[in-house]
Amino acid sequence: MFGRIARRYDLLNTLMTFGQDVRWRSSVARSLPPGTARVLDVGTGTGRLAEAVLNGSGAKQVMGVDFTLPMLERAARAHLNVAAADALELPFNNAEFDAVVSAFVVRNLGSLERGLAEQARVLRPGGTLVILETTPGPTLPVLRLPYRLYFRYVVPVMGKLIAGDASAYTYLPESTLSFVEPHRLASLLEANGLSNVETRRFTLGCVAVTSARKPTVIQA
Repeated sequence: MFGRIARRYDLLNTLMTFGQDVRWRSSVARSLPPGTARVLDVGTGTGRLAEAVLNGSGAKQVMGVDFTLPMLERAARAHLNVAAADALELPFNNAEFDAVVSAFVVRNLGSLERGLAEQARVLRPGGTLVILETTPGPTLPVLRLPYRLYFRYVVPVMGKLIAGDASAYTYLPESTLSFVEPHRLASLLEANGLSNVETRRFTLGCVAVTSARKPTVIQA
């Protein structure tokens, strides 16, 4: 599905979010502390988050991985460092990265728990994990119905007109509406041994940036 919509994916993201997606990715980049040298972008897609991290943080290297080849081809054209990989079986050693980031990925994983465990595994002690993801709805209850109507009726029409794929843009909104609330995502990160979990919500609470830290192992 993501391969089918790769050509128009970035354009539609910008249109659907009224251009706010740029701001959200910049927030991920700013979440990385000084000294973050090597970053893994899981589910990099067309590489826009990897690019934002390279331009907006002090990272020296960003590796983007995805298993949708048409997406990766577009990221490679931007001269980003990318590789084909499965988010549930990352081909990296334990504690290999100073930071692990992702954008609009974890709600699409076949196993959220396993995907988070893999991200925690490849993160070094003291490293930072940051997830940008949509939420099931705004923080204000009065806005939840308009939010659902927009996603269920307007977004598929946009997908059909611009990407020629209404089914993909029916799945994407439904995956948002059925995803876990940010507090539940925070609990799952803590269950994987991460600490200092912090959630910042944007755009009336429709999007959240969740960050966490992998504790430093203290030798006895």
